[in-house]
Amino acid sequence: MKYEPMTLRSAIRLAAPQTWAAALGPVVAAGAYSVNRQGKADALLFYLTLWAALLMQSAVNTLNDYYDYKKGTDNPDNSQDPEEAVLVYEHLCPGTVLGLAAVLLGTAGLIGLYITFRCGPVPLAIGCVGGAVILLYSGGRFPISYFPAGELVSGVVMGGLLPMAVIYVLTGSIDLRTFYQMFPLMLGVGLIMYTNNISDIEKDQPAGRVTLSVCLGRRRARMVYRLFLAVWPLSLGHMVFWYFPNGFCVYPLFLGVAGAKIAGQMRLALGCEERKRAMAGITGLNLCVGVFYAGMMLVDRGIT
Repeated sequence: MKYEPMTLRSAIRLAAPQTWAAALGPVVAAGAYSVNRQGKADALLFYLTLWAALLMQSAVNTLNDYYDYKKGTDNPDNSQDPEEAVLVYEHLCPGTVLGLAAVLLGTAGLIGLYITFRCGPVPLAIGCVGGAVILLYSGGRFPISYFPAGELVSGVVMGGLLPMAVIYVLTGSIDLRTFYQMFPLMLGVGLIMYTNNISDIEKDQPAGRVTLSVCLGRRRARMVYRLFLAVWPLSLGHMVFWYFPNGFCVYPLFLGVAGAKIAGQMRLALGCEERKRAMAGITGLNLCVGVFYAGMMLVDRGIT
């Protein structure tokens, strides 16, 4: 088979910047949390952790495309959107795509080494856990994404461990309460994966993927999805009310901005034909939650 050369456009499609909210929201919120705790944050370290997170998210997206192509999950018969099956439609060499993922991970690793030099081994340890999850999420004999725990793992890693690493880099300490306060971010990232998996039920079943959505079936999966969407803004309100009370005055504004979007997301059938719209909606909501959470933390500190 003749492969087409990798182009910048292909690399950007593989990196899937439309999904970067899964990393951007948690990092922004973690930066604001650090400022809330100590009144300031090192700008260089913040931007370095942000770029490392975006590079790792891009590597996840690239590896997902690679393994879905290699395992036959993505093929011309079940993948109508060229942006969701880049290898299928652009005829890229799988080895080149794997090399791109290695470059993305390697660059994130180099940033991590500098951060480790500045801040000690704790961020490196968290980064190694994240790197291992990236490699095991779609690859290996028993990929995490092929089982019902995929949403939980992605939520805990991207929405919980990632901001914990950022907070440690910027403040020099973390605790279990901090992890609990990241729950709205964990729930949001998990909902990104859940949205994707509900939309892909018909494609995942023949490929042998036993995701939570496949186990529940579309009707029950949508019921659980709506429940999580309802809990999401309530969890954010709880965290702000108890831990950042001076910022709670911003919460009504958040509900005004996000409420209609959440209601619209609940109305989606989440079939494969709505996948692109559903994913755009849930990633946009993740960014909205992360930015508003950050804003409420800054208002609580008296920084506007």
